[in-house]
Parts: sequence; structure tokens; C-alpha cells
Amino acid sequence: MYRGGESAAHARLNDYLWRLRGAATYKKTRNGLLGANFSTRVSPWLARGCLSARQVNDAVKAWEAEYGSSESSYWITFELLWREYFIRAAELEGPKMFGSRQPAKPCAAFNAWRNGTTGLPFVDAAMLELRYTGWLSNRARQNVASFWLTI
Repeated sequence: MYRGGESAAHARLNDYLWRLRGAATYKKTRNGLLGANFSTRVSPWLARGCLSARQVNDAVKAWEAEYGSSESSYWITFELLWREYFIRAAELEGPKMFGSRQPAKPCAAFNAWRNGTTGLPFVDAAMLELRYTGWLSNRARQNVASFWLTI
């Protein structure tokens, strides 16, 4: 699904906002797990610098100028701000950000979790999606993070 580069990043963002009008439904659909269009799915390009948070924000503002702002369009930029906040917090805190939950060295449970080999289909499917696409839905991220805390 993902092609690298700036052109592909802008194509996805424009497709989601303008053709699919995803900013009108984002808040209702963002917790989906299956399919390509319940979320912006621009994270891999943001992570690689092919698309900036400012560009996404500007695109959403342009969409709002055309169609009007909504709770859903607001949530795209709100979650984008949270993304930027946590990136900065991680830069400032480093490993301390994770407190005592980080393993001193990789252990079997951690490796099974990150490799998608825990034996729990939901957790494994989510971690494999992250590995192979660079993207994971909001709800799946919350679930696999919660699972890690139970190990």
C-alpha cells in the first residue's frame, strides 16, 4: 500500500482529504482496524520526513476552508499535535520516558511482542502490520501497548 517519497505522501493526503472527504468522518472512523480509508494513514511518510506536520495541518485547514471545520477535522490536527508532543518528549527524556518498563536487555517476551510471535493473533497481527507497513491504527497501538504492560 505504501510507496516511498514526497509525491506518494501528498497523493495519499490529498486522496484522503479531498476524494474520500475523510476529514468529515475521521473522529468516527479513526479506531477502525481493517481497511485503508478509516484513517489518514500518513504516519510512515511523517516518520520519514516525506511529509511534515505543518503540511498536514495546512492541508486540513485548506479542507476546512472549503467544507467547514468539524469535530473530525479538528481531531486530525489534535492528534497530529499529540504526535509532535510525544516526539519532543522522547527527544528530551530519552529512555527515562519509559520508566521501569524498559527491559535492561532484550528478553524473550519483548522479542516475541516486537516480532509478532506472542501466539495471540490480535497482538501478532498488529505488530506485523506495524513491521511491514510502518503504520498501526490508533486502537491497535493502544491495545498492543497495553499488552506490553502486562508482560
